[in-house]
Amino acid sequence: MPTIKELADACGASKPTVKRRLQELGLWDGHVNKQGAAFVVDDYAASALSASLGAGGDGAGADAAQDAPSSVTDALNRYIASLESQIEAKDAQISALIDQNAAMSAKIDGMGERLTDLAEQVARANAIAERPRGLFGRLLGPGREDS
Repeated sequence: MPTIKELADACGASKPTVKRRLQELGLWDGHVNKQGAAFVVDDYAASALSASLGAGGDGAGADAAQDAPSSVTDALNRYIASLESQIEAKDAQISALIDQNAAMSAKIDGMGERLTDLAEQVARANAIAERPRGLFGRLLGPGREDS
């Protein structure tokens, strides 16, 4: 990846012109990184800049104008390949999340069945507790209360 100075030399422009053109093209943020004392431009932005300056910008040479279309195409192809690999990674993440979601849904269904069973057991226990006391219970009383 070239620096701004290297791009300026290759395009026959000044460093401020290169920086300004990158900003005008909206390529400064996300495509230019500071490494040490130099600003490094990625291949996509370098190709776009070369095409921009070669298309009648600020004194670009004939070589830059001739190389621009193929370098822009190459940079765009690399960028597309990068995006495709990112999409594949995201697809794999989505697939894993779908599998996790299915597993969690199965667990929730199982817990719902268990909750229904527990509710039925509580209802049966409450029904038994609310039965009228028999003769033996009435004669002896409720028994000792533990406190």
